[in-house]
Amino acid sequence: EGAMEGIRGGHVEHGMLVGFTSSVGGYYINRYGSQLGTVGKVAANAALSGVVAEIGGGKFASGAMTGAFIMMYNELQHDVHTYYNREFERRQKLRATILSDGILELRETIQWWQEGDGESLTVDANKLNLDFLDTQKILHKNIGEEFTIYTFDGNFKQAVVYGKLTGIYEGNGYISIKNDVYDFNIETWKKDNFWRNVGTIYSKWIHGPGQSFTIYFQGKYKLK
Repeated sequence: EGAMEGIRGGHVEHGMLVGFTSSVGGYYINRYGSQLGTVGKVAANAALSGVVAEIGGGKFASGAMTGAFIMMYNELQHDVHTYYNREFERRQKLRATILSDGILELRETIQWWQEGDGESLTVDANKLNLDFLDTQKILHKNIGEEFTIYTFDGNFKQAVVYGKLTGIYEGNGYISIKNDVYDFNIETWKKDNFWRNVGTIYSKWIHGPGQSFTIYFQGKYKLK
């Protein structure tokens, strides 16, 4: 601020005084003036800096503008960065807790839908329970051939998380699972999809507001 004041033809010392007052005042107003709100904090620091500028022989308006900008681009921006850093750390801890066993359960899925901010999750494909698959039928497929897995044919707790998945035969009794998006999309209202869509609408109501996210399946599943 001292340099800028000198460039404008004023006194360097005066600019330094206003800059110092705005920075220190902005710090304490932001720290102890939470009840003021964002607009109140900016106005308070602008008024403080304007008064100091006038006392020092400068213009109130010039000092007030300096105080307002310092509050907006120093203290308040710092608050925003701190908030997002804390949110990122919180999501990372939640992710680690959810995936500690490599299995995604319904309550964990709901929590990530609500709090995961749309970020993806990666689960262990070999920890899926796909014992209900017709192994002989799959073994006759070509390597790289895709097929549909209706998880409701097996474990119900697993089915309410994944619904319908797409498998890929990899040869030698192994399959991989294509990425899946966890959302509440409605499919065409055909006879076969009616109850599926009804369940989807009900589940979305139970889950509440949230964001869809991608589930990645790491590794390959060994057919039993």
